[in-house]
Amino acid sequence: MQRESDTPSIEETHRADEASGRESASPGAQAANLWADGFCPKVLVVEDEIQLARLTVRMLERLGCVAKAVDKTAKAENLLLGGAERFDLVYTDQNLTDGTGTSLCLRIKERFPGLPVIICSGNRELLDEAARGSGAAAYLEKPVTLTELAEALKKALE
Repeated sequence: MQRESDTPSIEETHRADEASGRESASPGAQAANLWADGFCPKVLVVEDEIQLARLTVRMLERLGCVAKAVDKTAKAENLLLGGAERFDLVYTDQNLTDGTGTSLCLRIKERFPGLPVIICSGNRELLDEAARGSGAAAYLEKPVTLTELAEALKKALE
């Protein structure tokens, strides 16, 4: 069994990918033509499974977004409250190690009412639960296709 301290964080994994050249030099280089006038949405991804976080970041980059991933709701809230970075949207998993996407969405809506949140889950029951009163802009069932993600982004950012 791997100890948590032996597992690299999402941020460490992403930095290692960038250093090895596995990420494109320009996030929007492969972008679909979703955004007008050079708009490049900045998305905060909250996902505790490193491989899914990396995949989601790559998908968002292909859609012309800039994405940053964190693995805990507390890290997401600290980034949002710190104000050093501004995000246009939060994309969160429903089932996280330190909370739920629903509770994170509700806290975001209290502090940042205009910030759209997309909640995703591989568990249909959890997704249905998330849909009840969370105020999220969209709910996606994993696995999420690039087309589904693009449609949800466009709807949420209109």
